[in-house]
Amino acid sequence: MDSIKIIKKIESFIMLALIFSVIALLSSIVKNIVTEKWAKTRNEVACIPADSPSAFPMVYHQTAANRDVSDAIMKSFVEEYVHLTQDEQIVDYHKATHDGRYNDARLSEARFKALEMSAPGSVEMAKNKLKFAKSSEVFNALKKSNAGWVFLIDDILIFPLTGSGEVLAVVRGQFQVTYDRVKSELPDNLWGYRELRYYININQPTEDTKGKILNKYGLFVSLSEEEILSSTQREQRTQRNSDYYMKEHSE
Repeated sequence: MDSIKIIKKIESFIMLALIFSVIALLSSIVKNIVTEKWAKTRNEVACIPADSPSAFPMVYHQTAANRDVSDAIMKSFVEEYVHLTQDEQIVDYHKATHDGRYNDARLSEARFKALEMSAPGSVEMAKNKLKFAKSSEVFNALKKSNAGWVFLIDDILIFPLTGSGEVLAVVRGQFQVTYDRVKSELPDNLWGYRELRYYININQPTEDTKGKILNKYGLFVSLSEEEILSSTQREQRTQRNSDYYMKEHSE
């Protein structure tokens, strides 16, 4: 009889252990689901990699606006903006309407996106509106030549401008032609090694009335400048990036 009681007690303990194991498993699954959903809506970080030279590993709670993250976001924004405003591909152009009246009319999706990344009321906004208005003209030229072009980025340099609240982004590179079946030379105005300068304002990310994200970065270009560099200028600015730009904007 004693042995039977002992066996029953063991069975009870095993059953109880199984129940607790199932509860723990279910709790872990629910916790992971809740944590994942929470993390997607969170705009602050709870930890910073300890191997980063500008991180603070002993500080548990930090906002996302630290130097490392901001630098990565800024450069991602600049890279996307450069390609939206400098590249020309026929696949980026779409029909303005579907009623048959304007079969040859095309609008540039890239130029439209660039509008949302320009500062409202700025010179850059006006420039992108003009480019957007010329969509059909550019589309017909691309179609005629069976060609397009992309801007190959060599450098992206970020310089906060003290006292202005703006950030200067400097991009250097050159155009390369892309073509389909027929090789085409670059237009004359695209030859040469270039430096593009963007003055960027920081604000809130934007969305439309339906909640669609228009500018996920919260960064807006207010002004852009372009310069074709000689071989001497290219070498000088490559060697002394910081001295050259910081001196120019501190005077």
